[in-house]
Amino acid sequence: MRLITVVMTGIMLAGACLGQSSSYPGSVDTDATLFVAKDNVQTKLNVQMLITDNVAIVASTTGWAANMIATVDSEQMFVTGVSGSNVLQVTRGFAGTAAAAHNAGKNVSNFIDAAYQKVLKSASINIETALGANLGNIGTLSGNNTWSGTNTFSGTLSALGANHTMPLKTGLQASKPATCTVGEVYFATDVTPGEFVCGQIARVGLSAKVLQLACGVRQSDVIPVAQVAAAHQRHEARRARAQADRERADR
Repeated sequence: MRLITVVMTGIMLAGACLGQSSSYPGSVDTDATLFVAKDNVQTKLNVQMLITDNVAIVASTTGWAANMIATVDSEQMFVTGVSGSNVLQVTRGFAGTAAAAHNAGKNVSNFIDAAYQKVLKSASINIETALGANLGNIGTLSGNNTWSGTNTFSGTLSALGANHTMPLKTGLQASKPATCTVGEVYFATDVTPGEFVCGQIARVGLSAKVLQLACGVRQSDVIPVAQVAAAHQRHEARRARAQADRERADR
C-alpha cells in the first residue's frame, strides 16, 4: 500500500555530474563533480517510489550524504540532499539509467558504479593533459623553458650555479627601445654578444659615460657598480687632497 507520494521540483543536477566528467581544468573538482562513496551504506524503501518522485522515503538515512549515488533495482539516483532520518532527495535516472517505479522494501544501496570510475578517469586524464607527458607543460629550472605573459618571482633568484646566463631580451640594435624603464635590459644580436644594454644605474658623481647605461651604450663602456663606488671614493679623496693643497698654498 502506498502511504505517501512527494514530488519535488527544482532539484537539478549540475551538467558536470550528468556528463560524469571532471570539471578540471576549468574549475577545481568538488564532491558534486567527483561524487561521494562510502562502504556498507544500504537501506530500504519504506514507501513505494513512482517514476515522478524526486524523494525516496527510506528506513534510515544513516551513512547517506549529498553527492552519493543510490541504486534501486537497475536505476541509479544521484542524492542531492538528506532530510532527517528517512528522506533522500534524489535526481532520477542518473548515469544513463532509466527512472522506474520501485516497490517498498527494495534495497537502496551505494554501490561503486561505473559512474565513479568514469569521473575519476576524466579527472586523471585532464590533470595529465594539463601537466603534459614527462611534465612537459611545467616549467623547470633544469630544462629549456618558455615563460609567456607577466610572471612574478619572489624570494631570491640565483644563477650562481649556471655556466652562463642568457639575455632576457634580444633583438637588432636598430630595434632597441627608444626609451627605457630603469632596470630594463636589452641585448643587441648584431654586435658582440652581450654588448648592448638598456637601462640605467644611479649617478654617483662620475662621468655619464661611466655611470649611465642608456639604450645603445656598450657594456664595455660601463664600469661595474662596485668599481664605480670605489672610483668615486678615490675621486673624493683626490679632491679633498687637492683642496688641502690649495689651502696650504694660500697661507
